[in-house]
Amino acid sequence: MLENIKTEIASYYDHYVYLADMIEVYQHLDKVLSTVQKESIGINFLKITPAATIDSMMMNLSRLFDDDKKSKSIPQLIDKCRNHSHLLDDKSSFKKELDEFKDAIKTDECLSSAVEIIKMRRDKLFAHNNEKFFNEPNKDDSYLAMYKIWMLRDFIKKVLLFCGKSFEVNFTKNIIYNSDLNVLQKNGGTHHT
Repeated sequence: MLENIKTEIASYYDHYVYLADMIEVYQHLDKVLSTVQKESIGINFLKITPAATIDSMMMNLSRLFDDDKKSKSIPQLIDKCRNHSHLLDDKSSFKKELDEFKDAIKTDECLSSAVEIIKMRRDKLFAHNNEKFFNEPNKDDSYLAMYKIWMLRDFIKKVLLFCGKSFEVNFTKNIIYNSDLNVLQKNGGTHHT
């Protein structure tokens, strides 16, 4: 069972790294967009790409905070780790920290409101064509501020690092986004070896 938990925590971390990279890509695109729009270069690409990046971030976040008991989500990981705390030496402090994480999802004002917005966006915009938003997309006022996305990212990382350290998981992936768009621009869109 211990190896199963370690593998699962490592998989969650892989999903976290993808999400963190996606956030970095979006932030970089946002900076590039403000510069390039003035020059009217690649406008359509730079309208579509940030929107697609936001959709991907939101879908990943909605999966990681899904309420479905059968899904692989941060709340489910917390429960699973708590249910297997008997495998650890310091069970009581481990359980206490996990309870604080679980409680924060529901009671921390910023965290809980961000999770609710993500769930609403998943249900009304991403997974279904809600008529209200389909006919009039400007009625979507469910904007999620970037600082809340950072907060969710940091919370996920905190949970994963805590569980990973407790169960002695070696994480192998790192956030790798390194302003790839700048590299492509400098190379004229071609790959040089």
